[in-house]
This record gives sequence, structure tokens and C-alpha cells, in this order.
Amino acid sequence: MYDTVARYRGRIAAYQVCNEPNLAEMWHRPRHAEPGEYVAFLREAYRQAKTADPNCLIVTAGLAINGGAGDLAMDDLAFLRGMYAAGAKPYFDVLGAHPYGFGYAPEDATSNLVHCFRRVEQYRTVMLQYGDGAKPVWATEVGWIIEPPPQCYGYGDWSSRWWQRVSAQTQADYLMRACQFARTNWPWMGVMFVWNMDYCLAPWNDYCDQKSWFAILNHDGTPRPAYERLAQMLQGRPAPTATLSPSMGAVAGRVILEGRSDHGGATVSVDGHTGTTGQDGRFHLGQVPGGTYQLQAQMAGYLRYVVSALSVQAGNIVTMPDILLRAGDVNGDDQVDLFDLVAVSTRYGARPSGSTAEDLNGDGEVNLFDLVLVGKNYGTRYSQV
Repeated sequence: MYDTVARYRGRIAAYQVCNEPNLAEMWHRPRHAEPGEYVAFLREAYRQAKTADPNCLIVTAGLAINGGAGDLAMDDLAFLRGMYAAGAKPYFDVLGAHPYGFGYAPEDATSNLVHCFRRVEQYRTVMLQYGDGAKPVWATEVGWIIEPPPQCYGYGDWSSRWWQRVSAQTQADYLMRACQFARTNWPWMGVMFVWNMDYCLAPWNDYCDQKSWFAILNHDGTPRPAYERLAQMLQGRPAPTATLSPSMGAVAGRVILEGRSDHGGATVSVDGHTGTTGQDGRFHLGQVPGGTYQLQAQMAGYLRYVVSALSVQAGNIVTMPDILLRAGDVNGDDQVDLFDLVAVSTRYGARPSGSTAEDLNGDGEVNLFDLVLVGKNYGTRYSQV
């Protein structure tokens, strides 16, 4: 944990420690983890991570929603209470959750008290009972599964999931409504990750495997309705419609990535609330409690920008002046120096298939423009105001 966080310090904002330890299959044991076992693991991971990067965020494992008892699965609420009883509170910054919708609409909290999107509200009640209401919750997995074609009906565990299936159009509608419901009703919800975009494109995944039918892309890579609806929402990037509660504020602004015309993908974080900039560089972090915090903006290949004492007033939106991230910090050590110059020079002429820190201006090639950006900022350290 120390080595991983030290390597990516300032480039990765948050780390989730394990996944669904209340399931035997995810703990890699004949039996699920006991809450105390997981807390021991979480405590050591937290200590090592914070030693390597005091600014990183530690997210608990999202728990598998179930009402189970026995060796294979432990009820998620019981597991969460057990975590707090075992002393988990000081060892995480964000509570992870997996509020899948199963076969129900996101607003529905009565048809099935366990298997529903709003199960996470019961998690929040537990947090408040243990005096931990200042922390946000992140939905590290959320989604709805769509009905497969008839040739898949007999595959694997589909028979146990039959009651959960919805149409592709309903999946799109439910995901959008889930975002709207969380934005309007859950000021403590920070980030929501859709499970999943394109697991169906993984070469090892069987066409009929259930994970393919949570995806929002088809097996040929074309978009399902949910992808199109979410893309429209992100492109518009509407400001939150919920009225700020009396104890909450918000932070908004724009991040400029030096050398680029597309300023999307930068991460901005304040008090455990993290957002990603759109193409125009704009960000909006809502429902931040009133107080004084550190704001941090970062992007791979760029020097961090830190505001050490950002004052957020309850009921108000703080609009930041434009934040300029300077290019050239390829290795993420908070300065542009010989190591960065060597890194770009070594890959000069490369055309990477994906995003890479050496391609500073994001034009798909490591070339003279990237060397110029390193040279321009050579000897510069990260900005802190």
C-alpha cells in the first residue's frame, strides 16, 4: 500500500481498500471476512497510505447488498455496524457503497427494503448513530442489469437474477433518475460510479455473462441508451438543482490545462468532495460543509495547484478564479526537472494507444510540443496559495 500510494502521490486522489469483503468469493476464503478482520486490514492500509501521501483519500470497500447469513455472505448493514464496533471510524475518509437498484426504480424504498438503490440511506443512518455524519458516501458501484437475448437464459446464474432485469430504455431512465435523486436528496453523496461501461468488450468475458448486461456499451462497442443519456448529461454539465442546505456550501470554477484546448479530466477535491473537469475545464463541488479547507487541483503530467485555506460559507457558492495547471511534471514529484525531461525524451516519437503523462498536450504523440512545455516550466515547483 505504501509503495503504490508513494508512486502515484499527487496523481491518484483516492484509494478504495478491498471490495465486498462481506462475500466469501471476494475475501478469497471459504468464509466471508469478519468485520474486525477487515478493519485490521483497513487500519494498516490507511496508515501506510497516509504516510506515503497525507492528502490522499481512503474509501472503504463497497459492501455487497444482501440479507444473507452464513459462511458465503454477511448482511451488509450488520457488517457496517460491525466495522464501527471494531473501531473503523478513524481509518477512512469516505464510506464506499454499492447501491444497486436491482429490479426497482431508484426512488422506490418500500418494495424491497434490502435490495434497492435507497439501501444506502440505511448506511447513512448507521454513520449518524456512530457520530460519523461529516464524512461523505461514494457509490463506487451502481447500476441496473438489462435483459439478455434468449440464448443466454440458461447461462450461469441468470436464473437467480431474472427478477432484477429491466429493459435497455429503463436502465437509461433509472440511471438518470438515480443521479437526479441523489443530487436532490443526498447532500452527503459525493461520487457515483456506474457499473459498468464496457465489461462486455473484455476478451475473456463470455457473451452471456451477467456482467456484460450491466454495461452501457454493446458488445460491438456501440452505445446503449444509458450511455447516450449519461453522455448528454455530462456534456451539458448542469449545475446542481438542489437548494443548498443551511449548513452546506459549494465550490465552482475552471481549471486550465496549459498547452491543451480540451481541459477535461483534471481532478479537483475539497474536504473529501472530488469532481472532474469537463472539456471547458469547469467543475462544481456541491454540498460542502461550511468551514476552511484545502483545495487541490491535479492532472497527470501537470504540477499540482493547492489552495491551502479555502473558506466555504454555508448557503453560498465560492466561485474560484481560473486555476492554471502548468505542464511538465511527468513523474509526479511536484517539480519539473531533469527526470521529466528524460521521461519525455525517452518516449519521443511514440504514439501511445491511451492517455500517458509524457504526452503533455494530449495530441496523441510524444513530440516537440511536449519537450517545449517541459522546457518552459523547467525548474518550476507546484503552486500553493
